[in-house]
Amino acid sequence: MDAATAPRIGETVDPRALHPVRRPGLYGLSSSPEGSSYGVIGGKLIRYDPRNMRVQSIVRQVDEILD
Repeated sequence: MDAATAPRIGETVDPRALHPVRRPGLYGLSSSPEGSSYGVIGGKLIRYDPRNMRVQSIVRQVDEILD
């Protein structure tokens, strides 16, 4: 996934392409808010709704998976 295909807020992401963040502290984050999860897709750390896989926010660029 490059900048042209990076996830956008409100878009649905493919769960097969998403790395769910299981240890948010490694990314400098606290636990995700209720109804949200963190994940990495296309080099972006995102917050998404795990029920419908919609992107809620793009947190920042990440260079590697830490967990």
